Amino acid sequence: MANVMQVLGGASLLHRLARDVTTQLDRRLAPFGVTAQQATLLHNAASGGASPSQLMEAIGTDTAGMTKLLDRLEAKELVERRPNPNDRRSVVVEPTERGLALVPRLVPVFGEVARQLFAGFADDEVANLTSSLRRMGENLRASARYTEFETKTRPLHGGMRHQNSVCVAGGARGNGPHRRGHVRDHSGSA
Repeated sequence: MANVMQVLGGASLLHRLARDVTTQLDRRLAPFGVTAQQATLLHNAASGGASPSQLMEAIGTDTAGMTKLLDRLEAKELVERRPNPNDRRSVVVEPTERGLALVPRLVPVFGEVARQLFAGFADDEVANLTSSLRRMGENLRASARYTEFETKTRPLHGGMRHQNSVCVAGGARGNGPHRRGHVRDHSGSA
């Protein structure tokens, strides 16, 4: 196996490549007034009716990052949040006319950078690399879900379990003194 630190360390190949691709995209998208992440969000929103959580998944950001992206794109009058016609509690992200007009100009930039990135690669090499990167991401996500599950359901002292921010005894949701933040000796001694 390759030297793990070269592949995954702080200045790793993956980290540097991701940074370099983003930098290249940001430079080429600057004349349009958007970043690579903003352009990706705008492109995904152009299909219409997407919720912020759907877009968040598509572009790989978290809730705070999505809020900032949407705020910036709204300030540039490229998208707007509208009430979801199917669920009054949520919104959908819609591109404005200006945003829709910009999308066709952004897509070729991604193609240019992809051609530059994969210059000299055979199609099967690109397919294998893409497959490997997806698999690596799936491995990490599966491991993260397992770790999250283990953390949420790990035994605490005295057989109590932590679940959904509440101490649980024997599978029943605890109340009163069992709530998180309350100091209690769960060892069974009085």
